[in-house]
Amino acid sequence: MIYYTKNEIQAKKARSRFDFLIKNQKTINLKEVKPVRTLSQNRYMHLLFGIFANETKQYTPDQVKQVIFKQVVNPSIFVKHLGKKGYIYLLSTSAVDTKQMTVAIENFRDWSSAECGIYLPAANEKEELAYLENLIGV
Repeated sequence: MIYYTKNEIQAKKARSRFDFLIKNQKTINLKEVKPVRTLSQNRYMHLLFGIFANETKQYTPDQVKQVIFKQVVNPSIFVKHLGKKGYIYLLSTSAVDTKQMTVAIENFRDWSSAECGIYLPAANEKEELAYLENLIGV
């Protein structure tokens, strides 16, 4: 069950349920529910992948996402190491919250400019984004 602890009534219900489970020696899984990224943030992120792919002519938007965005630019957010043999697992972009995604996108924009000389517009540059969206057909 999800409880919204900003609401005093729900916080009391959560405490009551937690106390009941402890009292009855139940096994529980207590975890924080993080806010997911927004649809507009998701659309913006994919537009940046398309712009980068179009500018480089070397990658597909999916390659930009899986290799450059996750592994090269943001490994601390998306790369999880499994076992002693060096296997890696890439988290899905849907597994990160809005704040983490904002950091990842800013890292990508900074890296793109510094390392490749490719300017990726900020989310508030609506006219530029609309022009590029038309240009690349996203």
